[in-house]
Amino acid sequence: MSKHKLPKQKMSKQQETDCNMGAIVKFIPDYNLDELWGIIIFSEVSLKGNPQKQTKIDGTFTTPIGFEGLKTIDGEYIYTIELFNGDKKVYDLTEPIFNGAAIHGNESKIANLTICGQNSIIGKTVVIKRDEEEIATANIAGLGTFNEI
Repeated sequence: MSKHKLPKQKMSKQQETDCNMGAIVKFIPDYNLDELWGIIIFSEVSLKGNPQKQTKIDGTFTTPIGFEGLKTIDGEYIYTIELFNGDKKVYDLTEPIFNGAAIHGNESKIANLTICGQNSIIGKTVVIKRDEEEIATANIAGLGTFNEI
């Protein structure tokens, strides 16, 4: 990892929490049936006026034919992305990740998830499905402090 420090992002309506860790999950074409490529990055924030910690979700996905391969002609998602803790579905990430197929564009998504603490998402499993068929799985890994990245 690089020892260079990145400037902290300005967060409108969001404040950083005391959790200096991030989380990441990657999907690599060689390891899934539909050759999807994707990355999801999670960072914990707290919204002004709300003491509950939440997680900002950023990421991007593509298929061998580009972003067009994520939705049908009618605009319906071809895939679902779900967060699991063991066999229990914890959160549906489909909308935050595939929304407009440009998640890393203008606006991050906020979810009621935590990175640090007892209910951490680190180590949980993200599953991509097409018509309920499991296409790919990957575990969420922790990132070092953002100041070290």
